[in-house]
Amino acid sequence: MVFKAYDIRGKYKEQLDYEFAYSLGVSLGETYKNVLVGNDVRIGSEELVKPFIWGLLDMGSKVYYAGTISTPKMYYGTKGGGYDLGVILTASHNPKEYTGFKVCDKNVVPLSPVEDIKPNFSRLEIQHTKIEEIQNTKILDIPDINFDPIDDYEEYFIKKFKNSFSDEELDKISICVDFANGATTMAEKNVIMKLFKNYNFINECPDGTFPAHEPDTLKEECLQQIKDTTVITGAKIGLIFDGDGDRLGLIDETGNPLKGDIITAIIADQIMKDIELKKIDYPNCEYECECICHPIKKKKEMNGTNDKNDKNDKNDKDSEEIVTHTTKLTKDGKPCITTPKIVYDLRCSNIVPELVEKHNANAIKTRVGHYFIKKLMHEIDADFAGEFSNHFYFKEIGYFESPLLALKYILEAMDDNDMKLSELAKQYEIYYHSGEINFKLADKDTQEKTIETIKNHFKDCKIETIDGISVYCGDWWFNLRASNTEPLLRLNLEAKSKKEMNDRVDYIKSLIV
Repeated sequence: MVFKAYDIRGKYKEQLDYEFAYSLGVSLGETYKNVLVGNDVRIGSEELVKPFIWGLLDMGSKVYYAGTISTPKMYYGTKGGGYDLGVILTASHNPKEYTGFKVCDKNVVPLSPVEDIKPNFSRLEIQHTKIEEIQNTKILDIPDINFDPIDDYEEYFIKKFKNSFSDEELDKISICVDFANGATTMAEKNVIMKLFKNYNFINECPDGTFPAHEPDTLKEECLQQIKDTTVITGAKIGLIFDGDGDRLGLIDETGNPLKGDIITAIIADQIMKDIELKKIDYPNCEYECECICHPIKKKKEMNGTNDKNDKNDKNDKDSEEIVTHTTKLTKDGKPCITTPKIVYDLRCSNIVPELVEKHNANAIKTRVGHYFIKKLMHEIDADFAGEFSNHFYFKEIGYFESPLLALKYILEAMDDNDMKLSELAKQYEIYYHSGEINFKLADKDTQEKTIETIKNHFKDCKIETIDGISVYCGDWWFNLRASNTEPLLRLNLEAKSKKEMNDRVDYIKSLIV
């Protein structure tokens, strides 16, 4: 089953091959006629991008190839380039054997593989001669192919950093980066080299076999190199990107990794403080106007009439309406600052919603996954979202992941508080969180039965079923859910003391095993 909840993903050749990639291109090409395509460094991604593009072109789509890029760069290019569709071939943080497809519309809202793509997909057979033709043609020699390097991507971040820091301040920051031999060895590496003088890089050459370690920002074995390098070089901060560059892991100056929810809390705190300062600048709202700043398509009810003279009746968009948000303006026409909305996934520590509430802002809990979070952010016009899995989303760039913006806000927080990263993180580490603990069970039925058994076991506690089960029992809570990308059951648990956390984890483990 390659059509996952978040994206299309599977093992190269075994599950995803030339015929699948070509067939997917044909399927998407029936609807989308102006498409941006990129790929990460994986061997499977680099191989399957050509048949995918060929399928699009065979359906008459205009295709722009962006080359080997990160997923955030694909999002940025789709948003700014006026494309109907953006596609990157990637399997994110998965091992080298995997590849896949992430697909988004012109607003960078992900297409659901299950609901939007699979129903229109059918596997086509390709003649051997055509496969040979595709294999023997260089990608930029494919007839009718176009190239879009997305030139302004790097400049966007350079301006963002230089609006916050002087050159002298940037020169004082020492930074270590593990690129994990992934897609960020391109544009993101260039940005860091242009901004900072005092940097040390490891695994900085693109290599789809990931020779140093899996391109994962969470696994302990993947973090060891960047932890050691950060300490040895005396850097203020260490970074690690995943394979397609939409996750960012952080290491403090002592070599300790920060958990994704703590990073979420620090960034959210910084963003809310910035918004509060802007409120002081623009306190009085005089009138209102309609502002189409992030249109969302929704089905509208038809009134049953059919005016043949209306040319728009022939347009498929007739059955949709654009939902807009009302923006309050000051007397001089500048937008007022509304109450911040911070989205967090249900695995995050209680510090996140508690912190947001202290700022009199809105904390919105959501299920896990970029597909669900991006849609929610668009719908409610959220300012920021963070996931325990090191995904950080920003309204200012288009409601999608941006590790480089996350880095900017972390450095701002360190500077504003005059603290080392370890000292800053301690301000938010007031609870004891287990981290994500994985259990490999036989199959999906076993996973579902296990979750139901544990749900019944804790029936006297408060239970939510947003994603798996979240159980709240006094001073401690846990979430147990099936992974959408791997055959795993995932446990996250938090308590007010380390002993209680360990005891509760052991007890839940005994119930699962």
